[in-house]
Amino acid sequence: PDWSLKFGHITGVSAPLRDALAEREAGFCNEYGDANARYEYCSYAADVELAAGDLLGTAGGPDGTSAALDLWMYDISLAPNGLLSVDEYSDTIYTRCPLDYFTDELRNLQRRLLGGWSWQTRTVEPICGEISQDRAGTAQGNWYAEVSGPGEWDGHLALVHDNVDPTIAVIAVGGMAADFGLWSFAPVDAGSINRDSAEITADGTVFCFHRFSATPDRGRRFLVELVDHDTLLIEQQPGICADDSTFRDATTYRRQPS
Repeated sequence: PDWSLKFGHITGVSAPLRDALAEREAGFCNEYGDANARYEYCSYAADVELAAGDLLGTAGGPDGTSAALDLWMYDISLAPNGLLSVDEYSDTIYTRCPLDYFTDELRNLQRRLLGGWSWQTRTVEPICGEISQDRAGTAQGNWYAEVSGPGEWDGHLALVHDNVDPTIAVIAVGGMAADFGLWSFAPVDAGSINRDSAEITADGTVFCFHRFSATPDRGRRFLVELVDHDTLLIEQQPGICADDSTFRDATTYRRQPS
C-alpha cells in the first residue's frame, strides 16, 4: 500500500505477532542514542493477517517501561512534507498525521487530547502539529552537528516553534553545543536579539538569544549565525545579549547529518 502505520513504545505484542516474529531473524540492527543511553533497533519482517478489532499489543501500564505510545504514519502517495534534513530514515519526508487516517469518531476524540505535559492543548491548526519546520535559506528547522553521525541524538539541534503553542520559539539542543534541553522564548520580527529563526538569513549577522522561559539556567545566552544555506554556528555562553556578541568556541551544524 501507499501508506504505513507504525507503533512505538509497545510493551507487549499479541500471540499471533509474537509467534510470527519468533520464526524470523532480524533483517538489520542499528544502534542509536546519546552518551547517557544507547539503544539497539532491529527490524523483523512478517506477514500476519488480522481483522478489524484484533489485538495488536499493549502499551503503558504500571509495570511497563514506558508510559508513551508513539504513532508514525507515512503516505508516499502524497507530496513530500518539506523536510530539508533527510537522514537515514528517508521515509520521514512522507510523515503525516496518523489521526487523519482514523474514523471521524476516533479522530475527533484524539484531537481533543493533543497537547503538552501541563495539560495545555493545542488550538492552532494543524492541531496534530507541524513536523516539517525547515525553512530553506533560514536558520529555522533541524540541524546536525558536523562531528556527529546519523542517529546520534547529542548531535541534533532544532530552531523551531513549540509543538503546543507555535507562537513560542524554541532552541532544542541534543548536546554538544550545550547540555541537553529546551530553551523557549517569545520571538520578535526585528533586530538581532531573540529574532524568529525563520527570519535569520546568511547576512553576516550574529544573533543573540537570552532570557528564556521554562529553563533552570536563565543566566546564559546563545549566539547563532547562519553562514550559508547549509551551515550554522551556535554557542552557549554566560551572560545576556547586552554583552559583546563574539563567538569563542562555536559548534558547526549542517542541514544534513554527516
